[in-house]
Amino acid sequence: MRTLTAISLALMLGYQSFSQSPPNIILILLDDVSAKELSVYGNSNINTPTIDKMADNGVVFKTAWSQPVCGPTRATLLTAKYAHKNGHYSNRITPDGSLHSSHYTMGTAMKEAGYRTGFFGKQHIDRQMNPSDFGFDHYVICKYWEGYDGPSQGRGSENDRAGNMYGAEWYWHPAILANGQGVPTTPQDFGPSIEADSLLSFIGEKSDQPFFAYWPTNLPHHEFDPKTEKWIRPDVPEYDADGNMTGNRVKGSMKSNIEYVDRKLQAS
Repeated sequence: MRTLTAISLALMLGYQSFSQSPPNIILILLDDVSAKELSVYGNSNINTPTIDKMADNGVVFKTAWSQPVCGPTRATLLTAKYAHKNGHYSNRITPDGSLHSSHYTMGTAMKEAGYRTGFFGKQHIDRQMNPSDFGFDHYVICKYWEGYDGPSQGRGSENDRAGNMYGAEWYWHPAILANGQGVPTTPQDFGPSIEADSLLSFIGEKSDQPFFAYWPTNLPHHEFDPKTEKWIRPDVPEYDADGNMTGNRVKGSMKSNIEYVDRKLQAS
């Protein structure tokens, strides 16, 4: 039964001969995005040519269920269990103990199935642990580390920035932790860019093993602006017609955030 999760994931993605020829898998989770935000489901305002191409050449679900907020969604995806089984009912109602020590996780399933595994982006749940604790060989995540010199989002305890998800920036001048080591950043560095580029490096490594790369990006989740005390969507890097970054920023919105992710997907 323990290998069922890995096999089911492969079959869900449309592969019928998992045991004979394991496919490489990239799993991407956009934070707090509903189907209505994507053109494949009828949105005519947000331009996502890469996602549309993936839909045209892959599998599109007509009916699916998810949790309405970020933490429970991640818990469900990592454990293949709904809240009444994993105890993660909301961002405030969570299991008493570690989710990853009491449940068989997606990362562990893929690792045991022979994959090299990578985690890039937003962990959110079980913040006292790192992705290496639940089956991922390599990780680059947004998480406070001792020595990080960027700002706090101004929520939660300033005396426990490591245990406070909002104790560091996710986007511009982000707190980046890579395999247990802090990565220095500047106000010009954009967290999702670092995560996506790290994913590309991971999948480009030479190996006899297939890879499983999981990118649960923060985008387009709001960040908290302590200056205005409001939740805002982050500005994102601007690209020119040739796909090169201009050095400018596009104002934060659902549209700009999702279109940025689509642009990064194009690079992969």
